Amino acid sequence: MAVQQMSAPTDLSSSALYIFGFFWFWLGVYIATGYVSQALPYVGEVYRKLSESEKEEWNMRGPSTVHAAWISVLSLYILQVDNLADDRLFGRSNLVSAVMLPSLGYMFADTATEIYVTSRKIGYVTPVSAVAHHVCSVLAQLATMLPAPDQMLYLSIVIASTEVTTPTLNLRWYLVKAGCSRAATILGVVLLAQWVFFRLVPCASLCFWLTQAHSDLVSSVLMHKIVAGHLMSWMMLLLNSFWFYLLVRGALKIVFGKNKGEKPE
Repeated sequence: MAVQQMSAPTDLSSSALYIFGFFWFWLGVYIATGYVSQALPYVGEVYRKLSESEKEEWNMRGPSTVHAAWISVLSLYILQVDNLADDRLFGRSNLVSAVMLPSLGYMFADTATEIYVTSRKIGYVTPVSAVAHHVCSVLAQLATMLPAPDQMLYLSIVIASTEVTTPTLNLRWYLVKAGCSRAATILGVVLLAQWVFFRLVPCASLCFWLTQAHSDLVSSVLMHKIVAGHLMSWMMLLLNSFWFYLLVRGALKIVFGKNKGEKPE
């Protein structure tokens, strides 16, 4: 793959303004999720029975679902049409900007929400793996704000595309809380398949591709950018492998729990 140097953003302040706006937009979605959930029939009954910690997690999964659906669809489209260099805006394509700017705003908003909810001491603790995932995602997306080769931009888009599994994950969580165990089990099977094809395979392929492209990159890219690309791709592979292990372990507990006549978690 030939290395092409991406042009620098012509107006970083405009990008920062967009990110700031999306930050407040996602906080608004987080707040609205709680109000809308209480107002909906049946859903409101389920929501009111939740603990304070569960209500906060319910609310946070609202913007998580909307954000993931948006950026994954756009990212997969970009990867399919290979439109990384056309119709440029701030040194990126309009489509890439439509992925990265809302996503950065979401990452900062979600981090702020996690800190707020954890500080309330209601039993919710931010998982370390989620923090690591946010750090990798933010670093990958910030790379698109600076002059970088197409390989680094490609890495960022691939990481964003793996979020296609998040709506399924969140919907399954909602169904579990609503007591819809059969539908949750079916979605669990779908989620396992999605995780393999949209997270493990792309991340493993990305690590292999970066290793193969290393000799081409070294003559055109600063060494710290090569190291950053390798670290982000391998970290995402490790995180997704760890989460897949948790999914499989949870599925086995449900299967063996049913076989023993126990109530599944």
